[in-house]
Formats: sequence, C-alpha cells, structure tokens
Amino acid sequence: MARHRQVRYDYTFEEQAKLLEPNVQRLDEIIRSVEWKMANYAEKCPKMAGTILRIAFTDPFPNAPPMRVLFSIEDENNVVAHWIESLEAGMEEDLEDDDIPF
Repeated sequence: MARHRQVRYDYTFEEQAKLLEPNVQRLDEIIRSVEWKMANYAEKCPKMAGTILRIAFTDPFPNAPPMRVLFSIEDENNVVAHWIESLEAGMEEDLEDDDIPF
C-alpha cells in the first residue's frame, strides 16, 4: 500500500507556478494531480542523478500540457516540491533516469 505524505511547496515552486499561470491552462488541476503522485508514490518517481531530487511527470490532457515537477522526500511523512515547468509534447518519453536536460 502506498504511503501518503504531506506536500509542501517551497518559494521557488510557488514563484515558478505564478509565472506559468498566465500561459498554462488548468494549472491548478495539473498541480493537484502531480501532488497526489508525489504524496502517494514518491519513491516510484525517478531520481535526478547526483541530487536528492526526484521528478514527477504529468500526462497531457485536454487544454493541459505535460509538466515536470522536481521534488524531494523530506522524511517519511513529507515531500517538498521545488520546481515546476512545462514540457514540449513527447519530451518526457525520451528521458532516461540519468538523462535530464538542463
């Protein structure tokens, strides 16, 4: 059974979400969906090589682009979302665990 953690959002995540909001339809719904994934399946999200960060991807759905969220597992009860960004269609399919384009 999946563990349910609390999700906190740090300042950089909140600021990036504000910048994305005018250009990304349904951003609140996207954030809620990825929040569920981080809260319940954090360990199943791929790790970013050489960091404590994990990556949660969202699936595109009508009027919502695919997104990537960088987060960390703080402890057994909490995760912290650090960054959110929009991806070009198909970009998430081409990534390997250690092949994150930055």
